[in-house]
Amino acid sequence: MRSFIFPLAVMSNLFAMMVLTIGLSLFGKPALSAEIGLVHGATVALFYSFSGNARSLILADAGDLWAARILRLRFVLVLPLCVLAWLLCIGVLTDGALFIWLLILRRAAEWLAEVFLSEYELRERLDRSVAFFVLQGAGLCVVLSALLLDLWALPVTFLWACSPLLICFDPALIQRALGRDASTLHGLRTLLPHFGSTLAIGISVYVFRLFIVLLVGKEEAGDLFAAFALGGILGAVFSQALGPTMIRHERQSAGARFARFFNGMLIGVLLLGIALGGVIWRMPGLMEWTAKSNFFWIAVSCSLVGGVVMVLAQRVRLRLLQGGGGRDVFGSDVLANLLLICCVPLFFFAAGDLYLAPLYLVGALISLAFYLSEDWVGVMKNYKGHFMLKKIPGVFERQATFRSWMVVLLVCGLFAPVFFQLGHGLFLGGGNFRSNGSLALLPIPVSVFFCYAGVVVLGSYARARTALVIIFFTFVGMLLSVLLVSAEGPASVERGKLILLIQFLLPMFALVLGLQFGSAADAVLRLARVLLVVLLVVVVLQVVATAWALDSRLSSSAFLFGVYQHLQYVPVIFSGGFLITLYSLWGDPSKHVWLMLLAGLIGLYVVLSVSMLAMLLLLVGVLCFSTRCLIVGIYRGRSGLLASLVILGGRWVFCTYTIRVLSPPSSSF
Repeated sequence: MRSFIFPLAVMSNLFAMMVLTIGLSLFGKPALSAEIGLVHGATVALFYSFSGNARSLILADAGDLWAARILRLRFVLVLPLCVLAWLLCIGVLTDGALFIWLLILRRAAEWLAEVFLSEYELRERLDRSVAFFVLQGAGLCVVLSALLLDLWALPVTFLWACSPLLICFDPALIQRALGRDASTLHGLRTLLPHFGSTLAIGISVYVFRLFIVLLVGKEEAGDLFAAFALGGILGAVFSQALGPTMIRHERQSAGARFARFFNGMLIGVLLLGIALGGVIWRMPGLMEWTAKSNFFWIAVSCSLVGGVVMVLAQRVRLRLLQGGGGRDVFGSDVLANLLLICCVPLFFFAAGDLYLAPLYLVGALISLAFYLSEDWVGVMKNYKGHFMLKKIPGVFERQATFRSWMVVLLVCGLFAPVFFQLGHGLFLGGGNFRSNGSLALLPIPVSVFFCYAGVVVLGSYARARTALVIIFFTFVGMLLSVLLVSAEGPASVERGKLILLIQFLLPMFALVLGLQFGSAADAVLRLARVLLVVLLVVVVLQVVATAWALDSRLSSSAFLFGVYQHLQYVPVIFSGGFLITLYSLWGDPSKHVWLMLLAGLIGLYVVLSVSMLAMLLLLVGVLCFSTRCLIVGIYRGRSGLLASLVILGGRWVFCTYTIRVLSPPSSSF
C-alpha cells in the first residue's frame, strides 16, 4: 500500500486549483471561483495538452533518460505556454492582471513538478513524496483563507504558486535534463504521437468552460464548475494520479487488493450520487441550509454518477494505451471531447440552463462509448463480459452478419429524409416551412444521430486519422479566430461566434464516417445496394403524395413523414445518390430493371422539384455515363437509358415552361 503514497503527492500537485475553486464556491465567492476555474481551464488546455502522457512514460521505466528528456522539453515550452495562457484568459476575465499571472505561474510550476514527482515514484523516494503532500495541503488551506478573508491575498498566492518547485527541486535531475544526452528534438519526436490526445482534451476543457460562462453568466457557471469538480474529481484523480500506478501494480497482490477496495469505493460513490438525486427530487427544500440551489445539488448528483462512469472510461483508455502495442487513442479523444462541446449549446437552447447540470455525466458516457468502440472485442477480453459473450452460441461466428445488418441500417438512416422537431416530434411537412430561428421548431435530420452512431459502431479510428487531424486543427484555427476577433466585443458576440463554430464543425464528423466505411473493399457496392432501395421507396412515396394532392410542384409529404427542404437540398442529395447507384450497380445485369425504373422516377422527381442544381447534376452525370457506355460498347440497353433520360430532359423544359406561364401568380406551394 505504500506505493499509493506517490499518487497522493501527484494529486496534491495537480488538483490544488480545482480544490481551491470548490472551496471558494462553497464559502460564498462563486464569481471568484468562476474566474479561477476559467484560468484553470485555459492552463489545462495548454499545459496538459503538452503533457503527452509523460507520467506513464516515466513509470514505464523505458530508460533513464525519459524524465530528463521530458523535463528539458518542458523547460523549452514553459514560457511560450504561459504567454498563450495569458492571451486566452485576458479577453474574458475582469480580475487584476497580476492575480491571473500568479495563477498561470502556479500551473506552470505544477507542470514542471510533475516530472520530479514521477521520478520520485520511479526511484521510490517515499520521504520526499510525503513531505510534498503535507506541505501542499497546508499551503492550500493558507491560500484559501487568504482569498476568503482578502488578507495578504497576492503575497500568499505568489508563495503558493512557487511552492511545487521549491519543495521538490532536484538538482541532479536538472543536471541530467540540461546534459547533451537529453536531446530536445529526440524527446519531441518521441512524444509527438501522445500530444494529439492530450491537446484535444486540454483545449476542450477550456472551450467547455468558456461556453458555459458565456451562456449562463459567471455566478451560475461558478456553481456548475464547483459541482462538476465535486463529482468529477474521482475520474480526474484516477486518470492522472491513481490510474497509471494501479495499472503498473495490478498484477501484484497489493495492487489487486487496492483494486478491490477502489471498486467498492466506486459503488459507494455511485449510490451516493443516486441517493442525492433522489433526495433533491422528492424533498426539494432539504438542502436549503447549505445556501446552494437545487440546481447545484442536481449537478453534484449527476457528476458523482458521471465520476464513476469516467473511471470506467479511463480504465479502458489506460488499458488501450499500455496494452495495445503502442496504439494511441487520438481518435477517441478528439471525437468524444468535440462532441461534448457541441452538446453545451444544444442542451441550453433546446431545454434551458437546468439541463446543463448533467453535462459531466453526458461527457463520461460519450468518452466510455468511444473508448470501447476502439476495439470492443479486445476490451471485453479484459472483463467478464468476454466470458458472457462466449456462452452465446456462435456469437463471434455471426459477427460479420451483425456488421452487415448494421451497415444496412446505417445507410438507411443516413439517406432517408426523416426529420424531427425537439418541440413537436416527427416532422410531418408543411410546404416551405420556416423555423424562424427557434431551435425547438427546427427540423433536425435523423441522419445526424445515425452519423455519430455509425462512427461509434465502426470504430477503428486509425483509419480516419487524416480526417480527424483536419477536423481538430480546423476547430483550433476557428477557435483562435473567434477569441481574437471577439476579445474586445460583448459576450453575446463571442457566444454567437462560438455557436456558429459548432454549426460548421458538426457536419465535418461525416468525413470520419466516410473514411471508416470506405476503408472496406466493397464499401461503395454495399452502399449502392441499400441506397437503391431507399431511393425507390422515398421517391415513390413523394411522387404519389404529389399526385394525390394535385400539386404542380413536389410535395413535402411522404405520407409517413414530412421532408424538410424538399425543393432544393433533398433533390440534390437524391440526384447524387442515384448516380452512385447507377455507376456502381450497372455492371450487374440483374439490377438493370430496377435502375431503369429508378431513372424514370428520379427524373420525374427532379422535374417536380424545379431544382436547377439537381437537374444539372442529374443530366450531366447521366450524359457522361451514357457517353462512356457507348464508347466502351457494353450493354446495349444503356443507349436506351440515355434516350429515356434525354426525353426526361425535354420533359423538364416543358414542365418548367408550364409552371411559369400557366400557373396563376397567387398559387401557393
